Amino acid sequence: GLALATSLSSFLNAGLLFAGLHRQGCYRVQPGWKPLILRLLFANVVLALGILWLAEKTDIWLAWDWWSRAWHLAILCLLGVLIYFATLLLVGVRLRHFRH
Repeated sequence: GLALATSLSSFLNAGLLFAGLHRQGCYRVQPGWKPLILRLLFANVVLALGILWLAEKTDIWLAWDWWSRAWHLAILCLLGVLIYFATLLLVGVRLRHFRH
């Protein structure tokens, strides 16, 4: 619950900041943001599906000792990073898209 509340309040804060800056004319959305955001969202969906597919069932997870859990969690995190960045590369996102 605490993580969800923190995430939602962060999104609300960012949205209000964007709305205020946009209303005052301090910030204008540059061309190319919409395709980039769609690519990032797609990569996040692929990441979530990959983690759900790779993760073990809860009863198996609880049967392991702490060392096995830690090892599997580390591998799962590493695979998640690889899935995310491989998806970004496949949809055409490059580092230059994040530079000014």
